[in-house]
Order: sequence, then C-alpha cells, then structure tokens
Amino acid sequence: MLDIKQVLPNVSEKKIDDHKGNTPYGILIELSKAVNEKYNKKLFANVVESYKLKKDGKGGDRENLVFAFYFIAPIAKGYLYRLLEIEQIAGSVYPVKLTVYENNPVSKGIFKQFDGFLEALTDFMQSAFVETLIINLMTQVELYEESRTLKYPFE
Repeated sequence: MLDIKQVLPNVSEKKIDDHKGNTPYGILIELSKAVNEKYNKKLFANVVESYKLKKDGKGGDRENLVFAFYFIAPIAKGYLYRLLEIEQIAGSVYPVKLTVYENNPVSKGIFKQFDGFLEALTDFMQSAFVETLIINLMTQVELYEESRTLKYPFE
C-alpha cells in the first residue's frame, strides 16, 4: 500500500525560517519586536490579522488576508494607533497592497515583490509623520506617568 505522505514535498524548518523574513507578515512581526525593544516600555507595537471580503470578478467573493500594524501607548487602559495595513491580494504572499494611516487611509501601492514592498515600508517608517507620531505618543505616555505620581496638597 502507498504511504500517501510520500507524495508530499519535504520542507525543512530552515526553508521555512528563511522564507519568513521575506514575507510582509514576517517583516511586520520583526518591526513590532524592534519597536517593543527600542522604546523602553513607553511605546509598543502589535500585528493583528483579519480578513476583507472582496468581489472576485466572477460573481463570487473571496477573503483577502489583512495584517494591521498598531502602535500601543500605555496610557490609561492602552491607546491604539493603526499605523498601516498589508492586504494579501491573491491568496499568496505577494502581491500585497500597502495602506498607511496618516490622517486618512492612503494606498502606497500594490507590490508584487519583496524589494518594492520593503522600500515603500522603509520610506514610510522613516517619514516625518511617523517620527512625529512616535514623539507625540511617547510624550503622552510620560505625561500620563507623571500625572499618576503627582501629590496633591489636599492628600
């Protein structure tokens, strides 16, 4: 009798690990880790997965996988800022649509390959908007922390 597992390709952990770093989701996870390490517990980041229902052009629907990247500021119960999202368009790793949230959603384009996606993501993350946002969020966190330690004269 045929062992059906023999028809499946052998996939090593190394191949999977190598592939992770070239995926939009993998990049966002690494970016999240970098934010969490760099900003000394004053600013965090997280990636949330969801789906968008889209018409497939053939009278049916399809679900596109979406990865949203959030800044989290530990103010009160936590302040979330949706910074960007990546939508997988064809049910595979690429192409992806990159949308950033400056004040309103703005599409940065559809990217068919890793290099173009990484360049657009890097340009946005190094923009004056993102720098100002980080400064504002971290300032709010510090002010919140200071307000929690104030001693009032009537205490």
